[in-house]
Amino acid sequence: MYLLINAETYKTDLKKIAFMLSLMEEGDAASWKQQLIEEMFDRAILAGTDPNFGTIGSFIGALKDAFEPYDSEGDALEEMKVLRIGDVPIDEHIAKYKMLVTKAKLKEENPVVIDLFQETLSLSLQQRLLNLEKPPKTLKDWYEWASRLDNNYKRMQHILG
Repeated sequence: MYLLINAETYKTDLKKIAFMLSLMEEGDAASWKQQLIEEMFDRAILAGTDPNFGTIGSFIGALKDAFEPYDSEGDALEEMKVLRIGDVPIDEHIAKYKMLVTKAKLKEENPVVIDLFQETLSLSLQQRLLNLEKPPKTLKDWYEWASRLDNNYKRMQHILG
């Protein structure tokens, strides 16, 4: 976001990469930065050229390769399989599920994604959703109806004491 806001200052790939590297000061990030800089200078010396980090795209690709979990999509899918609503508010639960769908790189239209969401809900909420005159069909409908019914149920419980 900082680079977008300051696009006038960071017009070149070199300036963008240098800024990002300047933030890598501790731990594994600092070690990775040091190794990258050393490799860049070694390549430049061997080629007899000026040091060059390459494009911002190749830099971000190398950064992802170095720090992204090996199978983040698979990890997200596994988390989706075991996720249960528990004591968290329904809207927080839905937000978590949406994040996992994105991380797993799944399409919301996929029936399996809808089934997995249904299974994350309590049995009583699933029952109320499936007993609607027109049960939800899309994931968006499931989110909306689950939120609506759960919030209404909690409001009723509060009224009844």
